[in-house]
Amino acid sequence: MSTVAWAASDVRVLTWRTLARIATTPEQLLNVPFKPLVSFCFSAMCSTSAIVLPGHGNYRDYLIAGIFA
Repeated sequence: MSTVAWAASDVRVLTWRTLARIATTPEQLLNVPFKPLVSFCFSAMCSTSAIVLPGHGNYRDYLIAGIFA
């Protein structure tokens, strides 16, 4: 079996396990959209004034890009 086939097989198994876990505990489905949102709000409120960017940039622009990445 090639490396790509092994990787595809692993992805399939991990996806199946995740979906099976969500089926038994639906609360985990809510974690997906809310965790990044909560971390963004917490970081934006707590550290926006503490971090000074060169050229008077906006820290929230960097924060949003980091959360999406």
